[in-house]
Amino acid sequence: ELRRYGFSTDHAPAVRDDDNPFSMNTSAHQNSLEIYLAAPADAEAVLALSRELYEFDRTPFHEDGHRAALIELISRPECGRVWLIDVDSETIGYVVLCFGFSHEFRGRDAFVDELYLREPFRGRGIGTEVMELVSREAQALGVKALGDALVGMAQKSRRPSASPVTRHP
Repeated sequence: ELRRYGFSTDHAPAVRDDDNPFSMNTSAHQNSLEIYLAAPADAEAVLALSRELYEFDRTPFHEDGHRAALIELISRPECGRVWLIDVDSETIGYVVLCFGFSHEFRGRDAFVDELYLREPFRGRGIGTEVMELVSREAQALGVKALGDALVGMAQKSRRPSASPVTRHP
């Protein structure tokens, strides 16, 4: 049984697209929400969104360093996952999940490093839904504990929670 801390569970179940096993969509919104695994060809789209996030948070963005790290993460799935977020086939954001290992939780752990949604899509429950989908995918990937390192826009929009960790026994 999944013990949850800080993640909503009141959304429709994710449905995987048979053509892309990492693509998930849900009908919980009037619009079609889909997150899909970023490929190397998506790096520039993710970087453009990342630039927006860093600008919003007034954090320095180092183009070359961020590009190299993103390409490494996309190319090395053992390190984590990067998903793009679409609503009605329009890319509106992205989410980054990074893997580690925890002695305490006896196995793989992970944290949501970044979650960004463009302004018109904030405050509509999409971020909560994306976190739910990522949590489900993390569990399917064998993650024993899932936390987040969200700050700035993402943190401001989160509901208060008991803990930023989801445990998968």
